[in-house]
Amino acid sequence: MMRHFALALGVAIAACGSGSEPPQAGGGTTHPPSGGGGGGSDSGTTADGAAQDGGTIGAIVDHLVLDTAAVDGGLVAGPASGAVALVAGSAYVLEVKGTYSIWSSTSWQQPCGGTPEPAPMYASPGGDTGKVGKDAAWIFAWPTAAASLCPNGTPLSAPRAQSLLEVSVDGGATWTRPTPRESTLQSSHEYRFDVVGGGQAVKVRLDEPGQYGELSIDVAKGS
Repeated sequence: MMRHFALALGVAIAACGSGSEPPQAGGGTTHPPSGGGGGGSDSGTTADGAAQDGGTIGAIVDHLVLDTAAVDGGLVAGPASGAVALVAGSAYVLEVKGTYSIWSSTSWQQPCGGTPEPAPMYASPGGDTGKVGKDAAWIFAWPTAAASLCPNGTPLSAPRAQSLLEVSVDGGATWTRPTPRESTLQSSHEYRFDVVGGGQAVKVRLDEPGQYGELSIDVAKGS
């Protein structure tokens, strides 16, 4: 009887010790991720949980990364090219997320307007890095080096709408500058731009050279 009691006690102890632990949360992503994660709809929320006014989007079909420090002739950043041809005449949405700076990191030692963030959401590989004051649709901070925004050392009001994102759906033959769906500065720095497929992979560029920071771009089916 004592042998059976000991055996039962051992089984009970083993059962108590084998309870499953809740899974640990994974680490943060250091490279711009694909936001679609498998084709479901995305309700679109800002980082502080407030709903964006961008509506929903469809399945993610392509992903690009635009390094603002990769300039073409010193005039524009990019272009970044997709890998999937977009169906001609079909609606798509570019979901663009990230922050960058067109001013050197040392320029931020003399801030002027707005509140800069300490670093880009997605860093450029190598080179300079530091504070940022721009995203795909807004200037939310700038140093005194931005003379037009800081005349005589006095800052203009912040933030200021400015979208310099340009898109080509015909292989780079022509470029357009779409308007973001969101009409206000998003704390998530995420914006959606509507485009129509042209039978080729999309190309994206910024109509200004950057110093550092990358933009993560998901290409989704339009809703």
